[in-house]
Amino acid sequence: MKPLNVPVSPTGEEITVHLKAIKKKHPKLVKIRTLRRTKRGRPIEAATFTDPDSADSSKQHVLILAGRHGNEESPRMQALAIMDWLVTPAAAETVQKQKIVVMPNLNPDATHVDSYWSPDDVNVCADLDSRKSRTPEDRAFEEVVSSLQPDAVIDMHARGHAGCSYDMVLSGDHRPYTEDHNVISRMVQDMVTAGEKAGAPHLSHPMSWPGWVGFGPVAYCYKHFKSLSVLTETPESNTHRPDARVRIRTGLERVKALLKWGNRDYEKVHAPGYPSSLVLGSYSLGIASRGKTARQRRASRIEIWSQADHFERLANEKPEKQKVKGIAYKYKGAPLKRGLGIQTRSRGRMKVREVTLNGRRLRISETNGYVTWQDQCSTYVVAFIPAMQKGTYKLGVMFE
Repeated sequence: MKPLNVPVSPTGEEITVHLKAIKKKHPKLVKIRTLRRTKRGRPIEAATFTDPDSADSSKQHVLILAGRHGNEESPRMQALAIMDWLVTPAAAETVQKQKIVVMPNLNPDATHVDSYWSPDDVNVCADLDSRKSRTPEDRAFEEVVSSLQPDAVIDMHARGHAGCSYDMVLSGDHRPYTEDHNVISRMVQDMVTAGEKAGAPHLSHPMSWPGWVGFGPVAYCYKHFKSLSVLTETPESNTHRPDARVRIRTGLERVKALLKWGNRDYEKVHAPGYPSSLVLGSYSLGIASRGKTARQRRASRIEIWSQADHFERLANEKPEKQKVKGIAYKYKGAPLKRGLGIQTRSRGRMKVREVTLNGRRLRISETNGYVTWQDQCSTYVVAFIPAMQKGTYKLGVMFE
């Protein structure tokens, strides 16, 4: 494949130097790994940013990817800016509550020759579920993502020959009957708002147009881990493009907007951080992850997600009543050793009197019982079950 005749900045060598410098200056917050080497001997590197003084078990996990296509320089520039920001006092809360892995140059051989795909004409980290062979770049990505099991993923790209038109924040396809589209749409809008404040007009929509190339990391991470995943595009052209400072600032502000979601509570789910704890269904009737820590809830989420096709007949009893709610569902999959939660939402701010599961009264507990909270117009209840076997279940909630 003939590479485009454009300057490559930053180069792979410059990225490696930058990583070493940031590690030397902030050894407590930064870990650098050379995961593998390409066929031509270049390092495939990852940098992890987190505060070691806060418990790993409580942290949200984020993966930031750049440089998957070697002739897209803006994402590599943005990745360096993101890493520089993560070691500043402004990012202290973020690295306390989250573990963030940045892969700033995922395709070093393509970067070196300024080529979209690898010099072997491979779209690395794409179509991994159907492609039989694996490149070192593929394996480095799979190693990171299988270990991290990210709650959120950002795959950063650039658009050649786009002139000074617009940036994009894109989402993938989502499983039907989940709240994922609603959640990611809100996250995307925050990113768009931040990017436009930084000086770049934006578009946002799903990655669903004809000619889209490859089933990439956004789809892969959502399919396997239910990661809340987005892809960004920055306008980049041979002859006319936004100033590098604008591109860097825009990319940085977008990522900061997404990372804020990992630091806060979302009123419609029971767990803090990225709102992926509601695994299936809706806020009013759904299946939630279980666990006291982010690590436990992450493992529960992924286990439930792997058995998503085996939940049947999740429904409210009809007709619904104001102060009595009945939920029936059937599960036919493999045992869920980490358990799950059943979430309900009822109109009005009410006090819970009793919660029962198959006639057994539950106590207040976030592992083997129930929790409840309210928003401005409704009352939520999540009933937690320590383990799930095949069978039919009936949940009852009574309000005062």
